[in-house]
Amino acid sequence: MRGRTRVGRRRAAFFNALRQLGCGALCIAHTTKNGSEERPFGSTFWHNGARSTWLVKKERDTSASGFVAGMFNKKSNSGPLASPIGFGFDFSDDRLVISRTDIRDVVGFEPHIPLKERMRAALRSGAASIKDLASVLGEPENSVRKAVDRDEGRTFVRLNQVGEPLKVGLADHGR
Repeated sequence: MRGRTRVGRRRAAFFNALRQLGCGALCIAHTTKNGSEERPFGSTFWHNGARSTWLVKKERDTSASGFVAGMFNKKSNSGPLASPIGFGFDFSDDRLVISRTDIRDVVGFEPHIPLKERMRAALRSGAASIKDLASVLGEPENSVRKAVDRDEGRTFVRLNQVGEPLKVGLADHGR
């Protein structure tokens, strides 16, 4: 353990002890002072020691008397990152109503939603050219083209019409 600080050794011991319990645990940390949302506050042990980390963000829901919480998977040791999920919290009529929410529709969550998911949402209304899709999403055309290439046949399909620009649509009716 040479080179680690006393605090670093304690954090490593914490995660080792937690793993020996053989059950899941929820550990909550806050973000860094500089505003980075990629890792929790503190040393890299909080991020590196965990099997999975999630960022939870809150956005005001302008259509209701509540808010929307978005959950974004930042790390997963047991497979690919999970898709973002959202929950709406509505405080009305002396009760709290919690419902699943499509976070792709929440302004403010766009930077946290993967390009593939944003493209899928944009293409629900119909096929679009790479250029138009890039413009709508505020992304470089090259990034959109690479996302189509990576998931062609599974998520996206190319729709070629003679004499027209290449259009992209959803495979499998957008599931």
